[in-house]
Amino acid sequence: MGVNGTRGMKDLSSRAIQISWVVLACVVLAAGSAEAFDVTVVAGGSSTNGSFVSGVWTPTGISNLTFADLNTQLGLGDAGITTNGAGTLTIQPTFTYSSASNRQLTLTASGDVSISGIALGGGAGKLSIVVNASGTVTVASSGVAIGGGSFTASGTTATIQGIGLNTAGSSGAGNVQLVFSGVVTITNGGVVTGGGSVTASGSDLSILGNGVNTGGSSGGGSVQLSFSGTVGITSGGVVTGGGSFSASGSDLTIQGIGVNTSSASGGGNVHLGFSGVVLIDNGGVTTGGGSFTASGASGTIQGTGVNTSGSSGGGNVQLGFSGPVVITNAGVVTGGGSFTSRGSTFSVDQTGVNTTGGSGGGDLLLDHMGDVTIAQGGLTTGGGNIRILSRGTIVFVVLGNVASGGGSIYVQAETAITVDGHVSSLPGSGGVLTVVGPVALNTAPNVGAGDISFIIGGLAVPALTAWGLLALVALIGLAALLCLRGA
Repeated sequence: MGVNGTRGMKDLSSRAIQISWVVLACVVLAAGSAEAFDVTVVAGGSSTNGSFVSGVWTPTGISNLTFADLNTQLGLGDAGITTNGAGTLTIQPTFTYSSASNRQLTLTASGDVSISGIALGGGAGKLSIVVNASGTVTVASSGVAIGGGSFTASGTTATIQGIGLNTAGSSGAGNVQLVFSGVVTITNGGVVTGGGSVTASGSDLSILGNGVNTGGSSGGGSVQLSFSGTVGITSGGVVTGGGSFSASGSDLTIQGIGVNTSSASGGGNVHLGFSGVVLIDNGGVTTGGGSFTASGASGTIQGTGVNTSGSSGGGNVQLGFSGPVVITNAGVVTGGGSFTSRGSTFSVDQTGVNTTGGSGGGDLLLDHMGDVTIAQGGLTTGGGNIRILSRGTIVFVVLGNVASGGGSIYVQAETAITVDGHVSSLPGSGGVLTVVGPVALNTAPNVGAGDISFIIGGLAVPALTAWGLLALVALIGLAALLCLRGA
């Protein structure tokens, strides 16, 4: 091998060694950075491996930030803490904010964020919190009490425990916003706003105990839940103090006094928009006079599942389901508000719907594509009119009582009507009984002040909506065009 060849080999060897050192350095730096981004906010000691850069604590290794240094920075202005990459951010135990000025603290982590406690010292101003996490956000028991400041958090999943989040303040109430891609769990009075609103989104939601309370001395905050999966609310899980409540998702279960929007001055409206099963059990919704609307594939209301009674009148109830509707055991009490239900089949049992109010009863409408079954005192209106329509059959079973309290009763089915229960428009007199078609009146109705009508046949297919009519016209036009081309 010549001199040039030997020199070339040496050059290649030298370059290989240089590349090896570069690769090794990158590996060492990467290994160091993997553990260098964790940040813990602690009570004592000294801050380590980091500094405030433009008001944001930025770590250079596994880092500690003391409460004292964080308070000093907040005294100068808004502050932030970042993991500067893949890492976790932890506050433990309870950080007490001491500045008299209103401030915002932003927590940013590419991993998880865990908050054991944030509180306000005497004379401190409001402290708003913003959490941006790529992983899980956890707020522990009594974890955040920020005196009217707002709380905003985002990440994959969230767990708020105990009185984990409290934005109530003597001079105002802070709003709460939770934006997550996964499961959100709120337990035991986990969110208290003192009148501020709550909005939350994610895949699934579980609220246990008094998980969300937005009641305040000057009025309640609204609650809006937007989830793609299941929503479960149990044991008085949402109390709004007069604020409205809305929720959406696939399936819904509300048990106990799961949602209560009532207040001394009136109740908030409740709207449930789901694509699947809606189950409301044992006084699950109390509105104090606010209205109640619900939709989905099927609906079941048990116990006193929905109560819209209020001191100044009852709220209206409207159910719109594509499938069956089942109401049992005084499942709906409106206190004078109206009741409307639409769906495929409908069954009611045990005084399932009662619209009686202090100054008269609300009207009741059942408009269903399938069979309607009334059992054991299923409908009571206290003076309101009753209208029952079915494109199938209508059956009043033995003890399947319908009492209008003097209002009119109109029953029409496409196929058949069988009356084995008691149908009454008492008290009063002067009402007229009308029977059209082969109605099986096995129990004679009691005609009082209101007319009673039983009619078989004559129910038209529901009218097309404006969009449906336009679609029909377009189809007719397309058919005519195809015929012309064929000709």
